[in-house]
Amino acid sequence: MSTEFSPDFSENQCPMLIGIMRRSTGKKGWLSTFDYECTLLQQGDTLIRTGIKSTRARLVSELIGFKEQCDENEKDLVSGCYSFS
Repeated sequence: MSTEFSPDFSENQCPMLIGIMRRSTGKKGWLSTFDYECTLLQQGDTLIRTGIKSTRARLVSELIGFKEQCDENEKDLVSGCYSFS
């Protein structure tokens, strides 16, 4: 995974960073329906979850954590879709 940003990357160019995760909105018969949840990850130069100033390393760490959360959520959604109880 590359951690390189373009040299002109700044909060002026990217004033907000939003993560999007799929969520279950319930079941209709045997079909599950989904919606998407938006999570503000960074605003300006501040990481929202921690409230600290963002650096490249911190932002990469935040993105990795959000991806892991999304992966876990997807596993839960898939196991919920195929449970036969």
